[in-house]
Amino acid sequence: GAVTAERMPAVKGRETETVELLGERPLFYLPGLTLEFARLVHEGEEFSSVPNYGCLATFAGPPPYRAVFLGDAKPADPAVADWLNGRAVDLALLNFPWICLPRGRRFLAQSVPAKKIAVLHLPYEQTDRNHYLDVTRKAAALYRPEDTVLLTAFGQTYP
Repeated sequence: GAVTAERMPAVKGRETETVELLGERPLFYLPGLTLEFARLVHEGEEFSSVPNYGCLATFAGPPPYRAVFLGDAKPADPAVADWLNGRAVDLALLNFPWICLPRGRRFLAQSVPAKKIAVLHLPYEQTDRNHYLDVTRKAAALYRPEDTVLLTAFGQTYP
């Protein structure tokens, strides 16, 4: 069942509360916020046994505002489309392979109807030996550049 703010388990000795995610689609209700999680396949064969959850945060409206974070989910995983089930998303927070890979861009266009996209999990400019930033900038220019921002610096904000 869903966990509400009243039923959220307290963890003694910590400033924040920690809740272990169990099951395929845990759901949490907090005042003004619903957090819906979905277990998704982790990108990379070597990480296939690592748990990975996406999170759809719905902030109370009117109108409601939805932000989705897919964690390290495998780009173009059909489980993402099944989970979101056509629900409109205001902001998608995505690791850079979702934008860099053509299959990721196609999947986003068809199955993740996000108004804005923030691309993350990018290296810092000074440590980018594999040129991921250049590749991601070029890919973002191909896919809705006016609605996409690359989060490349610590503390960077998204307008």
